[in-house]
Amino acid sequence: ITALVDPFFEGIDADGVLGLNAYRELIATIDYPASRFRLEQGALPPADGKSVLAYRRAGHEEFTVSVSVAGKTMPAVLDTGASRALLIPRSAEGSFPYREPLVASREIASGPQVGSYHPREGILNGSLRLGAFEFPDPPITLNQASTVLIGSAILEKFVISLDQKHRRVRLQRIDPSPIVLPSSPRSKPAGPPNANPAGNARTVVFPDTPLGRRVSEYFEAFNSGDVARMTAFFERSFTKDALKHRSVSERLAVTAEIREVNTRFRVHRASPSTDGAVRVLAENAHGEWRQIDFQDEGDPEHHLGGMRLMQVEPPADASPSH
Repeated sequence: ITALVDPFFEGIDADGVLGLNAYRELIATIDYPASRFRLEQGALPPADGKSVLAYRRAGHEEFTVSVSVAGKTMPAVLDTGASRALLIPRSAEGSFPYREPLVASREIASGPQVGSYHPREGILNGSLRLGAFEFPDPPITLNQASTVLIGSAILEKFVISLDQKHRRVRLQRIDPSPIVLPSSPRSKPAGPPNANPAGNARTVVFPDTPLGRRVSEYFEAFNSGDVARMTAFFERSFTKDALKHRSVSERLAVTAEIREVNTRFRVHRASPSTDGAVRVLAENAHGEWRQIDFQDEGDPEHHLGGMRLMQVEPPADASPSH
């Protein structure tokens, strides 16, 4: 197999990324409800336009299927990397009806082709039909790219099987209950300024160390949603060599992706570890918990050496979300 070292993946909580070519001859199944990934030999049944769809490659987009949006048939990409439900090109905004005027999100979205931006969002006045599955009045987001995307807010409702050899994808529902999508866009407006810089309902004491103070500044900048503030934080918190290896703009793009998924963090606990790092336990805006480890560069000025984020279970002493 061919291996590639790519700094784009440095921020992920894994030692590597397995590409599509590794299992191109197999059926790959992402079982979202059970949080499992399965590989098996064989082939999916022929496409029937209902639960098994034929897909094609359009440009650099691999998994393009035919969908209906507000009665209009068009190609759309099944994109597990997009956190929202339905994304349409900004250029096509006037082609669809909405329940109310679209509003600009205070949350930052990003993409490898388009950089960072503030999307406009709202609710479609009509249905999205994906095979035999219909989603009335789904949340809709304007996308900077030129393609309609079906994101994980919809795809995570299914068991999705991919047959690359025969270019087929199957959507299965294990749960017989109706599919319910959010009645408003997934991204939530940032809350009002809080005297607590990390957005907590209680006082959190960060370690009184140079790294601890940098970690506190990180959450202040992150929760503000201010790109200029985040830029200033990166410029003063990393060494020049670190910024040559990974530029401020690259770090901003990763931060935008983290914000797109989490919106903001309510820090629950911050504590030093034995190796000089600072470990933070925080809850995001959607009630999900994250552990974020911050490393010290080890230089005399104690610049930030890196950070690692992973999803964890709520702690036993977790307080209700605010």
